[in-house]
Amino acid sequence: ESPPVQNEGCEPTWVSYSDCCYRILHHSGSVPAKSWEDARAYCQVLGGDLASIGTQEEGRFLQRQLMPSYGTTVFWLGLYRNSSGEIANEGWVWMDGTALKYKKWGVTTPTITTPNVTTAKPEVVCDLGWKPFRKSCYKTSDVKRQWLAAKRDCGDLGGHLLKIDDQAEQSYFYKQIWNLWHSRFWIGLNDPRGNGTWKWESDSSSPQYTNWNAGEPNGIGTERCVEMFGGRLAGLWNDHYCYTYRKYICEKEESECTIIIIIICSSFFVVCSSYCANIHTYMINI
Repeated sequence: ESPPVQNEGCEPTWVSYSDCCYRILHHSGSVPAKSWEDARAYCQVLGGDLASIGTQEEGRFLQRQLMPSYGTTVFWLGLYRNSSGEIANEGWVWMDGTALKYKKWGVTTPTITTPNVTTAKPEVVCDLGWKPFRKSCYKTSDVKRQWLAAKRDCGDLGGHLLKIDDQAEQSYFYKQIWNLWHSRFWIGLNDPRGNGTWKWESDSSSPQYTNWNAGEPNGIGTERCVEMFGGRLAGLWNDHYCYTYRKYICEKEESECTIIIIIICSSFFVVCSSYCANIHTYMINI
């Protein structure tokens, strides 16, 4: 049996167990925790971190706290896979740095396959927050930056601004942004010399495929960076001034960091199970 839950030593709205304090939070407008990264960042703002479960007793304690949400809500948990090996149930580490000893997986133990009706291994497994297509991973930023700053940010993430190689890749992005009205995204195509010679920033290659809007490019020498429209003109390209602030899309090939997360936190966060499936995460029962 676990010790009784008390608030002694913890701030209001937190509950204590052993020498730790816990708080259950639900994703909302005031608690932005739709993604695992957002959830962890919010935990850290509160002075904590995502929950690490070290013993069966601690797991039972958390189960009692979550009982009102049983069967209707899932939660981020501070367990992640710090390994890119092919044995999916190895390499799991708690956020506090301890190895996974106490386990209580759901019906299905973790795998590296895409969570749908097929058991085929995907061409690439992406880090959290990135979406796979063929052999690349993609991440759309909600932050607006100038083209050069966007390029730098993608580089810091281990990738580069989006390079569209063919119609299939373009069609994939049309499906991602057709409903994002009034949005424009920097991609990696630019005119570094200002003479109409377009190059991809990732490898300085010339484009073998283009999807210019009618009448574009039309700003040779001045509009030297390329944006892609969302909404009504989704997928079409336009040359524009590089110093303009736009959202942007990063790409990286064959992610070297595979993180498959489970669900809960030391401050706890709601996320729908379909979202978990979309980013290749798995739920556990406690």
